[in-house]
Amino acid sequence: MHAKLILCLTSSLLMGAAGTLTAQNNKSDRLLDKTITQVTTTKLLTTLSADNMEGRKIGTPGIRKAAAVIAQQFKLAGLQPAEGIAVITRTLPW
Repeated sequence: MHAKLILCLTSSLLMGAAGTLTAQNNKSDRLLDKTITQVTTTKLLTTLSADNMEGRKIGTPGIRKAAAVIAQQFKLAGLQPAEGIAVITRTLPW
């Protein structure tokens, strides 16, 4: 008798948790659908692959331009640098 009760309660708990996860995923999916669209993705890829970006080899002006574009996208998305780091981009000594 107790085993059936425990099984019933456990099943109910798991089904309730699954419904909550689905609702959270749907909310996240809707947010992504609004922010990451074909238009915005195409625009970003077109910008990064444009001739005026001068390629993106390490240590070149092109990589710095690409980093600035990506950092701007991070800021628009509301991303912050990690704790203890002042800026999103870092200069490396190459």
